[in-house]
Amino acid sequence: MRIRKRLVWMAIAAMLYAAPAIAQERHITDAAAMQKAIAQRKAADDNNREAVMTVLRRPDVKQLAERMGLSLERAETALASLPGDKLAELADPARAVSADLAGGDTKIVISLTVLLLLLILIVLLVK
Repeated sequence: MRIRKRLVWMAIAAMLYAAPAIAQERHITDAAAMQKAIAQRKAADDNNREAVMTVLRRPDVKQLAERMGLSLERAETALASLPGDKLAELADPARAVSADLAGGDTKIVISLTVLLLLLILIVLLVK
């Protein structure tokens, strides 16, 4: 019986001393790489958010939103809380609209339709 107790205590002691050594194993990535990836993701999200905000701040978009009874302030507030994947979905058409309108495109009907869809998507995603 005494031998069994000693073996149990020795096994417990071995596990307690081995735990810190196991906890110090090397991680898959180092902290610098993780920080860099986080910074890149934040920069991409900021760029996407700014692309959508640029379109929402256009005077023609404000007029369209007023005619439809949509609140741009609510859309801008909602935009601040959207996750990265949803921002990326909204940023692509927003960039296309900005490029079309900045290039002097006269087919504004299609662009306004995309703007309207952006506004509706932002409002729906927040609800």
